[in-house]
Amino acid sequence: MKQYLLYILNIAIAMMSCSSGDDSMDNEEKPIPPILENITISNQLTKLGETYVEIFATIEGDNILTKGVCYSTSPNPDINDLKIVENTNDGYFHSIIKNLDRGRTYYAKCFATTTQGTVYGSEIEFTTYTDIEITTTTTNVDEFGHLTTWVDLIVHGDSIISKGIYYSTDENLTIENCDSVITITDPNSLNSDLCQIRLELKQGTLYYLHGFAKNKNNKTKYGKKEQFKTLGESLLEPEIEITTLPVKDITKTTAISEGNITHKKIGIRNIHNYSQCAS
Repeated sequence: MKQYLLYILNIAIAMMSCSSGDDSMDNEEKPIPPILENITISNQLTKLGETYVEIFATIEGDNILTKGVCYSTSPNPDINDLKIVENTNDGYFHSIIKNLDRGRTYYAKCFATTTQGTVYGSEIEFTTYTDIEITTTTTNVDEFGHLTTWVDLIVHGDSIISKGIYYSTDENLTIENCDSVITITDPNSLNSDLCQIRLELKQGTLYYLHGFAKNKNNKTKYGKKEQFKTLGESLLEPEIEITTLPVKDITKTTAISEGNITHKKIGIRNIHNYSQCAS
């Protein structure tokens, strides 16, 4: 019986020794949990149209395997959703997402993937335009005594081939019947949503203005009419305005003429003149 108990005890000690040895071996061979590389991502929307969006991103970090933009119609997209992979070695990229639905809200994130995992930038929410959209804003500026007007023309839309403004002192202006039309076709200017146009107009004068844009399908869209008055005193609106009426009661030697003198500050004065001609 003693021998049997001693045998059992030896087996238990041996098993404990082996277990202790295995734990020691596991501790030695178990790899250190990986730490995700120090990746920083910043992204921003730079251009938005009816069926596309442009996003600019900068990514800092090492050992990046893939990077790009993921997007979805639901919040918090990840790389399992739709995505665009950018094959560039630079620390930045300019990504264009095409074939989007008009007038729909999307969510996008830039991402960078390493061997340890994926890092995401902040979420960008945007809604595509349903049609070409045009906005104009005017600002009168005194440039060292030289009075000018600046027009900010903002156009959102797909495949714009020309854009511009037309203006007139006539409230019922059209692009065919106006004082002037300024058309922009330069590719660099067309690629930018915002164009600034400098005008030299008559001082103290009321003007009306429209923006316009045309796409590759020859569809032209016009913006809302804007009204503005330039700085300075008007050279076209005198202080006094004189109107005359037809001469009446004409005889061989006499005639009566009448009219009005209108002064901006005084008002209307009637004129009555009796003329006599010597025979």
